Amino acid sequence: QVVMKKSPLKVPDVKKHPRFQNAELAEEEGVRSLLAVPVIFQDEVLAVLAVYTEEMRRFREPELRLLQLIANQGAIAMENSR
Repeated sequence: QVVMKKSPLKVPDVKKHPRFQNAELAEEEGVRSLLAVPVIFQDEVLAVLAVYTEEMRRFREPELRLLQLIANQGAIAMENSR
């Protein structure tokens, strides 16, 4: 979803998210919430940067902006390394 829509994804509880396919694996690994953002350079998604928590969490806009900023810097670094 993050790659196809080129937009962030906030999931407070992966167990309850209808499109999350590996709920059992997430539980085994201790993953409960996730925030994922695309790493984009010149409208091309190069990667996805994601953070996870062990407890249910509703990520706030400042956290989203910070992760997107890191992803944007990562995109520039990835392009410069080519």
